[in-house]
Amino acid sequence: MPANERMIMIAAHDQAAVDERLAVLQAIYAEHGVANPTVLLAPAWALLSPIAGTREPPHAPRALFAAADLLAEALTRTHPGGARANHARAMRGHICNVAERAGVTPELLLASDAVAVEPPVLSEALVKIALAAAEIARLSPAIGAIPTDMALPAAVVEVTDRAEARLEGWCTREKSEYLARAVLSQKPEVCVEIGIYGGRSLAPCAAALRENGIGKLWGIESWSPQASLEFSTHAVNDVWWRDVDYARIKREFLRFLVDEDLVSQVGVVEATSQRAIGLFDRIDFLHVDGGHSTYGSAEDVVLYVRKVATGGVIVFDDVNWASTRPAQGILAAVCEPIHTFHNEAGEAACIVYRKR
Repeated sequence: MPANERMIMIAAHDQAAVDERLAVLQAIYAEHGVANPTVLLAPAWALLSPIAGTREPPHAPRALFAAADLLAEALTRTHPGGARANHARAMRGHICNVAERAGVTPELLLASDAVAVEPPVLSEALVKIALAAAEIARLSPAIGAIPTDMALPAAVVEVTDRAEARLEGWCTREKSEYLARAVLSQKPEVCVEIGIYGGRSLAPCAAALRENGIGKLWGIESWSPQASLEFSTHAVNDVWWRDVDYARIKREFLRFLVDEDLVSQVGVVEATSQRAIGLFDRIDFLHVDGGHSTYGSAEDVVLYVRKVATGGVIVFDDVNWASTRPAQGILAAVCEPIHTFHNEAGEAACIVYRKR
């Protein structure tokens, strides 16, 4: 997927090859590269090409710098403040350093092969840009299905166990583990869950983000009977939500975040989803499990799915409710289904999509 897309993804085989390519680059640099930057072009490009805006191999360092600059511009624009953007800015810093040492502007360096630069300066910049590209590749989600057989880290399993024991909610173990694997494999930076309730589905995602070392999960929940009943579903459901002890559920959830040391990974937005939408410019991972009324569920999809990055993951709950069918129709128009959870009766209960 080119760098000008909203979400940069690379092939799984490229992810697996990063360490091998780094070893090749470093060996060539140690033996020949300091005095001969030309020999570094191919191994540096092998690390940059999976995430660069073009697949055309560079004929000179200037062309590789230009591809790195294009990538850096895209990432700093679409992922401001994220870990990938930080590495992208480092790329630009290396380009600016080369220009400064050559006595020209960065714009002239990127525009002309005729700029004279000392070979050791070029070699050092090529290696540093390649190292930054390797870090971006490691942080970028891999194209393909979310692995259902990935072994979960012990810390994620333990958080999930304690969430099931302590928190209110209906998230099954199957779904909890899938959500954790989705976060671990896709490495989203901006995650949003509409409808925290007791936090059973949020907890494994937050634990997975902690394992990744990047990303934040924003949970949106009003914990309010007025918000829950704004749009009616059916009488039995409405009465149940009217009588929920929201204060207790909220208190137990917040205490759980503190006890499990997940405060850094989770931001709580105590508001309706309609009011919270303005907080997000881009979303990489979206879990829609708010109100199930026809209007409410469709509104959540219309408001939030447009913010999801191309290639981003969307989890939509309770698809077996007739009232959520209009929302499902909207999702089908802009997404591809990639996984379905079924309830004990064998009915589809939750569908996972990837944004086209």
